[in-house]
Amino acid sequence: MLSPDADQYHRERTNSFFYRIGALFSSSKKQVLKEQKRLLWLFQEIKKISVHPNFSFLFLSDNLYSNKENILSYRGEIEKVKQNFEANVSQALEHWMY
Repeated sequence: MLSPDADQYHRERTNSFFYRIGALFSSSKKQVLKEQKRLLWLFQEIKKISVHPNFSFLFLSDNLYSNKENILSYRGEIEKVKQNFEANVSQALEHWMY
């Protein structure tokens, strides 16, 4: 688990000119940029899911650490959807058949 101060969560650090130049020579900085890119992709994919009508909207901001915390707390919402999934499918099928 990354600390709240990890570079992966702080785009203002990693987008700086000197950080990018340092990444050319540092494998650890390259890894940080790779992980940060992956986090951004994951957040976008999760946001796409959250706009589905069966889910409540998940607000994601530019703060990557805050996004991680929001997603962790969103797990409860996912559990609710799992529990109600079968009932929702049955209801939709009944509505569709009539």
